[in-house]
Amino acid sequence: MRYELFTALDLAGEPPRHPSEFDRLLKTALARTGRPRVDQELLRWAFSRLA
Repeated sequence: MRYELFTALDLAGEPPRHPSEFDRLLKTALARTGRPRVDQELLRWAFSRLA
């Protein structure tokens, strides 16, 4: 799921190797872009499935 979000957000560079780094990157990217709330809810749901 993390890789799909990385691609959907069109983030530059290589995806992080460790889950905690990946989560931090995705949360920061979503906060910066001002994505609609539905994306934030999707991210919250995705992280709850990974825990």
